[in-house]
Amino acid sequence: MGLDELVLQEKKSAEEKFALAGINVNDEILIKHLLRYGLRSPDRWATKKILAEKLNPNDSEAGIKTVEKHLEELGQKLEAIGVELKEDFSDVYEEKVYAIDPEDKKGILKYLSIFNQPKQEATVLFISDPGFGQLLHDKRSDKGLHYFLKFNGLLEKLDATMILGGVPWVPLKTNKKTNQYLKILGKKVNGTQFPDEEDDDSSKVDDPEYFQKHVKNKITTLTEAIESGTQSLETMLGKNFSGEVFYFFSQQDRRNHEDKAELLISNYALHQKDKEKIEEKINKLEEECAFQEARYRAAKNACDVLKELKQQVKAIKDEEKIKFKVDEYVASNKDSLNVILNDSYEVHQKVVSKITKVKDTQELGDFVNVLLKERTDSKSRLEKMKSELRDALNKKTNLEKMLKGFNVYKALGHLPGESDQDSIHHHQAMQEYLKELSNLWKKWGGDTSNIHPEARTDLELKGYLYRVEPQINLSSDGVGLDTIQRQVIHLRDDPTGTKIIPDAYVSGYDAGGLRVMPQMKKREAIEEGSYHYDKNVVLHLKLPTMQSEDWLEYCWRNKIRSPWDVVRKRKGLYASGIVIQRFTGEGLTELTFVSTKDLVKMGQRAKQYEEVKDEFEKTTNEEKKSVLKIKLEELKNTFKIEPSHNGTLEKKIEITHVGDSHIGAPNFLGRTTNYEILKSVVNYTLEKRNPDAVIMSEIPHGNHNTGSFKSDKQDVGLLPTEIEKLGRLIEADASINDKQKITLLRYFSLLNRLTQPISSASKQLLEIADSGLIELGEKIIDKNGIGVLVSGNHYNDSNNQSHDEAEMLALLFDRKYRKSGKLWILDGTGERDGRGQFSFDQLLTNYAKEKGQTLGKGYAAHSFKGASDPILGIMRSTEKMGLEVSDIYGFHVHQTGFGFANGKSVHIQPGLQTTNKFVEVIGQSGGYRGSKDIEKSRNPQLKDYRKVIWAPQAYLEENYLTEEIWAHKKITEEYLPKVRGKK
Repeated sequence: MGLDELVLQEKKSAEEKFALAGINVNDEILIKHLLRYGLRSPDRWATKKILAEKLNPNDSEAGIKTVEKHLEELGQKLEAIGVELKEDFSDVYEEKVYAIDPEDKKGILKYLSIFNQPKQEATVLFISDPGFGQLLHDKRSDKGLHYFLKFNGLLEKLDATMILGGVPWVPLKTNKKTNQYLKILGKKVNGTQFPDEEDDDSSKVDDPEYFQKHVKNKITTLTEAIESGTQSLETMLGKNFSGEVFYFFSQQDRRNHEDKAELLISNYALHQKDKEKIEEKINKLEEECAFQEARYRAAKNACDVLKELKQQVKAIKDEEKIKFKVDEYVASNKDSLNVILNDSYEVHQKVVSKITKVKDTQELGDFVNVLLKERTDSKSRLEKMKSELRDALNKKTNLEKMLKGFNVYKALGHLPGESDQDSIHHHQAMQEYLKELSNLWKKWGGDTSNIHPEARTDLELKGYLYRVEPQINLSSDGVGLDTIQRQVIHLRDDPTGTKIIPDAYVSGYDAGGLRVMPQMKKREAIEEGSYHYDKNVVLHLKLPTMQSEDWLEYCWRNKIRSPWDVVRKRKGLYASGIVIQRFTGEGLTELTFVSTKDLVKMGQRAKQYEEVKDEFEKTTNEEKKSVLKIKLEELKNTFKIEPSHNGTLEKKIEITHVGDSHIGAPNFLGRTTNYEILKSVVNYTLEKRNPDAVIMSEIPHGNHNTGSFKSDKQDVGLLPTEIEKLGRLIEADASINDKQKITLLRYFSLLNRLTQPISSASKQLLEIADSGLIELGEKIIDKNGIGVLVSGNHYNDSNNQSHDEAEMLALLFDRKYRKSGKLWILDGTGERDGRGQFSFDQLLTNYAKEKGQTLGKGYAAHSFKGASDPILGIMRSTEKMGLEVSDIYGFHVHQTGFGFANGKSVHIQPGLQTTNKFVEVIGQSGGYRGSKDIEKSRNPQLKDYRKVIWAPQAYLEENYLTEEIWAHKKITEEYLPKVRGKK
């Protein structure tokens, strides 16, 4: 159903009620506009400003007042007839945005309320820069992805697929700027070769005629590229995919749009030029037609006059009598001769000159015949000229229609009335490009509401706000590495508290592989006397491409080196693959990465699987059917994260990453302590996870001494008199029972102790021994897992200490674990902190060992060279080291993240230490605190598969620290302000 039909149907369905409500013409116009916006995603609904441009395009200020008035009146009328008006629950935008839901036959006026939506489970497949329509995209990966999703039960769990770019830039002309992009598309220029650079006059690219000439030299059409993308998408997702598909403009899309606009501008200029030429021709033809028409009339009238004269003198033989008769005839027919004179002086003069010299009838007859021929010739010329004139007029009409077509969007009110011609061309080019793109996913059915040309789009999904900005730096065509740094800058703390911070901030385009960094939405200020922890987290996500690394290398070898795709690959730290991101709805965040290399391999096996399946379905031989069934199961296993071999499940490898708990550091009142967070991480891991490995670092705080920030000098607790006063307040509180008072007093005793440092490193180790962390490590090793201990910088830097953290932590384990070969000690003896390699092959199953499989090596270090994007810092550092490892683990920065580049995964563990004044001094945002777990597959066909699960502090508090949080809030928010005279 078309939009106009939908509007009509919606209007009819509400007609009766609207009539009762007194809906007027302005309301109907407004309803129609709101219905049009209702077909779009909520993030693209209309604002007052947009609606004002529709109703009053020439005066935006007056238009807004008009819209406000009509909206208010319309709202009252709808409420009067019982139509529900949804309230605006948040300041998501500077103003409310509006639409009428086309699914609702009553025509409900809705306000956008993104943050009022309950947060449910949301799973998104991200594809960035797949290079559809180019040799850069390996179509085998499409089928590989489909079967990976299908056989791991992921396809039906996807709520949405978000594609950042994909349609390639298809240049419309050849020149030295575009030749390499044309070459990379893999087709020749319509039988011609690329012009040599020195022969290509780039100075003429803005000339309409030159441009029009070179437009013909297309290597491929945009339609072909989109059709290729359509095939890929349908293969990836299947035709029955039930989730939404969103497409976001990339740099390539913007180039395609600019080319379309340039072509429109060029065509407009050519049409305008043609119109001027044809108007000049029409004027000339009209003049000639008028002249020939007058000449024809004059010749015709002259023939009539002379025929009559001939009749009168035909019987006269005397020359003098003929002359007398002619003179008499001329004198009596002056009016007839003047008619000839008025039409044509030339014909009149010829007639007068001839008849005054007539001597006989024959001579007069001959002259009449001459005039008859002239009349016939004039008529023939006139007919021909009239035909040319009609053609010219038709051509002018068509040109005027075409030129008018360039203004149609302005005429329909889609652009402000004062828009210049170039703005109209760009707008029309955008509409045409959006229409073409709507064929990318057939289920869109021509609707463009899921295509987002905006540089930055806010999109609500299942209660979460996704901010998608495909290219983080629009001012540059070059690929950079600072994507996440720019995202963080864009979301810096807003003093007014009104800046919208999304739940996920997604970008692509740039170099640097895949990088993910969860971060607190707001910096955590230290406020004494209030329990404060902002549980809102933003997931910074920089996506990889989905292009063929082999083809990119091929381009480089063949000197096709200017396209950004090739530049990005050669910049280093490259990754290609897909990302699946999931918000669980209960606070956990998951992220899965599968490389394009693995997808291509699966795509190759997919062809074999389909052939075997086809044979299985066709055969009637039961014995053969049985053999084929076994073969099908074997092939199906090659797609699975947890394949089955001989009836045994090759379960995924789970790795728990624990670090920077800083046991011994003081904690501020009003914060969940690092002791509690560590306890909750251990309990969460025991209950929810099944780890095969644990990697830990900087568990003890040590006696740290950095300039003026000396651990043993910190004491952020209460004075004795304050403690006594607070105890009496608890004792006298009639709102709680005796058991709760005991709980509060016991808990306050613990809190107050934790506000003071444990200066003894030995006592810190004793505290760690009883925390449950060591017991967790022993349980992991008992089930044939491994433990990795990495020295941190605090313990080894502690005053007067010669011990090593990793070695001291190892002493907390029973001797049998230290001697088992399954507890790796990466010490930092003689160094600032620990670092070194370890092997995952101890986690191989017997079946995998028989097959000669390997799980690769890991590398862990407490700290790496710093960077504003710590994942990028680790990538750069380790790439220079030339490590032959599959996984790299880091700590130290009290921030968490995950990355993948050059075949290696990179991990940073969230810190467990609570916010302190040192964080404020160095101006950092509060670190993301909580748990991080990593999954690898034992399937050798999924070598690069990684899944990361984050459990933030808020989730751990709500599920594992209920009693502690109640007591903590009671003490810090109710009693402490009274103790300090603030309440």
